[in-house]
Amino acid sequence: GTILALKVVEIRSVGRLHQEAKALTMARDTGLTVSPVGELIETPDCAALLLSPVGESLPRPTTRREVRNLFEMLWQLHENGLAHGDPRVPNVILNGEERLWIDLVEVLDASPTLKQVDAEILTRSILEVDLSFSLDVEVQQLIDDYGTSATQATLYRLAEEVCQTLGFPN
Repeated sequence: GTILALKVVEIRSVGRLHQEAKALTMARDTGLTVSPVGELIETPDCAALLLSPVGESLPRPTTRREVRNLFEMLWQLHENGLAHGDPRVPNVILNGEERLWIDLVEVLDASPTLKQVDAEILTRSILEVDLSFSLDVEVQQLIDDYGTSATQATLYRLAEEVCQTLGFPN
């Protein structure tokens, strides 16, 4: 049989789970995310959502290729007109060789601002830089550039700068 993930939240987080279920349903056709299986179920104490497929946590990127792959995944989401809201490394799973986004905060029309925010969140996650710290000026400029001109080339330059910052060989 198929193995499914069961996401259960306390009653105070039911609204967020409804949002996530809606976002995942909207993103289903992209092939970039896990998908809800059936309807969200509510009880007086909690809510639950079945998700498929189940995968393993993505390890921290340790090569240029792995960093590029993460930025490519983000580009594909944005190219499909979607913004993730929290595209951190822990929100990617491996299903065999396939990488999939999980925990979509909400899938919104990917405005330039939301794309820029996604790019910054992913960058900080890969570099392990908390929001309370400033990013390198060049990295921040590339994030800002992506907000102004959200092209694959701009995001690729950001990925390369992140690799450079991490000291990954060419």
